Amino acid sequence: MGTMYDVHIGRLLNGKRKLEGEGAYLICVPGQQSYRAESLEGITGKYISAKDIEDLLYQYCRESIEEFVETEYNDDVYTFSLFTDSSNGSYLVYINNLETLRCNVDETFERYQQQYKDSGDKYYNRTEEQVYREYKFAEGDHLFCYEELPGELERVLQVYSRVSYEQTIDEDLGQTYVLDASLIDSQMYLIALKVLERLQTDWGKLKRTVDFIAYVSSSDGDGGDYLTLSTLMRKSVVQDRLYQAVPELREKDEAFHNFVHAVQEKPLVDQVKTWLAVIEGGEFGDNSMRSFLRTDYDAYEQLLLLGKAAVPALEAELDHSESEDSQELIRQVLEDLK
Repeated sequence: MGTMYDVHIGRLLNGKRKLEGEGAYLICVPGQQSYRAESLEGITGKYISAKDIEDLLYQYCRESIEEFVETEYNDDVYTFSLFTDSSNGSYLVYINNLETLRCNVDETFERYQQQYKDSGDKYYNRTEEQVYREYKFAEGDHLFCYEELPGELERVLQVYSRVSYEQTIDEDLGQTYVLDASLIDSQMYLIALKVLERLQTDWGKLKRTVDFIAYVSSSDGDGGDYLTLSTLMRKSVVQDRLYQAVPELREKDEAFHNFVHAVQEKPLVDQVKTWLAVIEGGEFGDNSMRSFLRTDYDAYEQLLLLGKAAVPALEAELDHSESEDSQELIRQVLEDLK
């Protein structure tokens, strides 16, 4: 994913823009590709709104919690995550406890030590604490993954996936589905965040640790760890609890805020140049947003915080920039400032 995707999804999740496609509909007829309609006059089918998906997803999460509670592992539960793949149209629930985490860490640490001894590859020369941090929120390694979606939610997400990839709707669907067009604009994240809010009373069934966190996470194709850590976790968990559970985020945030303060000491024109250079430098450039476990949305936000006084400097940079990403970003900042 590139800079403008980071900015596009970041603006949505931080309330800086409206959903695209609001007021329009996607008509999903079995055996055909979906088509867009501006009204439902003369159209029949099963209407699916964001609220409908939210209700189905909430029920799926509650049932996953109930199923986990019945196991012998309902003790020292430290995480619940709602994995969201907005491109493919899927949700997964992950739950883990300290016992299974510790078993995983011990086994991996022992294996790493042996591999380092055998190969000399420094990649495997990890401390036990490093392995613990690596696996604590590595959802793919959690023992408990609930992926069997209830029938109606599975059908709706299957339709969503076909629409997302502009594929023919399954012929055996049985009926026409009508989706809000705005669903395709990454609205699955907003739905997941609302479901987490509704689950607040359901956490009581879990025997949790003091630093238990429940959060929405992103697939690699949508933004992955950087979107999760920079935005979704912060939208899901209050800051003190988040820092307690993920100390690395506190360290990265302090480094980021120190960098922001250093940039703010510069003249306005140089501040604009610095943030644009950070974006143009990419993932491996100096002071990249990735080094702070953030996305380029955070650089965009810093440009926005400079206010209208930065417009002349931004316009000058737009005239001289040779980077299409930077040009598009500057236009977006100018549009939002004006």
